[in-house]
Amino acid sequence: MNPPAPVATKSDHTPPRDHSELVHAVQVALTGALALFGLWVLEGTGPLPNHVSPLRRRWRLGRRALASTAGVVLAAHLLLLSPMPSYLPYSQPIRINRVMAYAVNCDSPLFMRLANFPREILTPMHPRQSRPGYVAASALATSTVGPAMSALGLDRAYGQTDRAYLPLVLINLLVAAASVAMLGWLLARLGTPLPAAIALSGLLAVNDLTKPFYWTPHQQMFSLFVPLATILVVRWMLRSRPSWLAVSLAGLGVGVASLFYGSFIITAGAGALVLLARRWRGVLLGGLFLAASVVPPVAWMMICKKLVGSYYSHELGAYHEFIWLPEAARAGWHALAVAVSTMSIVTIRELVEVCGPMLSIILGLGILALFLRVRLAAGNAEQRAILIGAAVTIVVGIFFTWGIGIIASRLMFHIFPALIVVAGWMAARFSGRGRRAEWVVGIALSATTLALVVAELLAHGPYD
Repeated sequence: MNPPAPVATKSDHTPPRDHSELVHAVQVALTGALALFGLWVLEGTGPLPNHVSPLRRRWRLGRRALASTAGVVLAAHLLLLSPMPSYLPYSQPIRINRVMAYAVNCDSPLFMRLANFPREILTPMHPRQSRPGYVAASALATSTVGPAMSALGLDRAYGQTDRAYLPLVLINLLVAAASVAMLGWLLARLGTPLPAAIALSGLLAVNDLTKPFYWTPHQQMFSLFVPLATILVVRWMLRSRPSWLAVSLAGLGVGVASLFYGSFIITAGAGALVLLARRWRGVLLGGLFLAASVVPPVAWMMICKKLVGSYYSHELGAYHEFIWLPEAARAGWHALAVAVSTMSIVTIRELVEVCGPMLSIILGLGILALFLRVRLAAGNAEQRAILIGAAVTIVVGIFFTWGIGIIASRLMFHIFPALIVVAGWMAARFSGRGRRAEWVVGIALSATTLALVVAELLAHGPYD
């Protein structure tokens, strides 16, 4: 019996790298981890920083939502100016005019068809049958917003004829804006100076994920939303010590969210881990949280079996997500060892490739903190809860990406927003050294963000 392939690939297949590149990626990852660990040990010898207030800026909800939406819309239209290749292997180039263009992913036509005909999700073996929440939201947006946009001629203005296109793009923009708003709220609670917070929000708005997916109907924008929502859930659990009822409702909410995007499994896992830290009561709470999060997807499976006669998960059936481990184990210990080692190397490689800029920023801030003797310890329970949330999200996100067993760089963006939160916390620590240090860090982060945004704008990809 031939052993199963240890790593599946999606439509955004990453070209195979040679062995030397994989070794180099592992060396870089280990060097960075050791350097950060050394900084963590040495920074404890510095003096305690001045108190950093987590509420230095009180933004009203409406003002934050407006600023986040405006920033995302501006970033999305700015990326339309990027050079567009004449041929893309997994996308179709669409030119609005001589200088503005975007790419429509090969998965997008099916999403738009479901937005127009949502009942098709109940056909046997439908590849999007596991995403009823997103299909329902896209159908609602298409039926309500679509006609108005078509009447205004916006479809034609963006080079489209399908009335579902712009409503689904609107969902992308709203999810991205909500992600930026959540990041801004978390950075405000950490006490991150305003210039640094704006710069870090820019990194969330313009990157290798948002560039190819702002303007194509798809679910990938949730990759930015999920980790920030996870940090908020963990923070809530640590700060409020929720009741049994609250934990049950939170679990149900996560389960419903998983019907929109499967990566909310990260939220379920992170929340359960935090609850388990409360000894025997935490074990019961964690079990309750996980059990409640499973109820909505199980209920949907039962509905499908009742109406269709079967339930189909394209993620399991086509890409063997998570089940590649038992499949490899059935082929023998050697096949299992090869599968595990291959996926581990791929995960490290993608982590360095996708999160390399943020890891470099964190390392640079750590070195600067060491020289200025700025201590990076949390100042109060609020900041500690957010940092724990970011750390748990990073760990669970890495294991999640490893567990699905797919070579797809965009999936590693589940880690990216949590690293931005860590960088925001480190920037906040410098405010205790005075206004000059605060502005130096803000200017440095702004310059770095500007350089990365310009590089993204001038690049010919990625368009997966």
